[in-house]
Amino acid sequence: MEGERIVGAALAEVPDGGVVVLDAGAVTERLAARLPVDRG
Repeated sequence: MEGERIVGAALAEVPDGGVVVLDAGAVTERLAARLPVDRG
């Protein structure tokens, strides 16, 4: 699915310890679900 490809590419761009600002959208919801949780 195209959305999953986009999510994978976006996650590859987020550095360890990076900050992500999200807006609304179907792909954004998928991205948020796959972001690692800050456990620090």
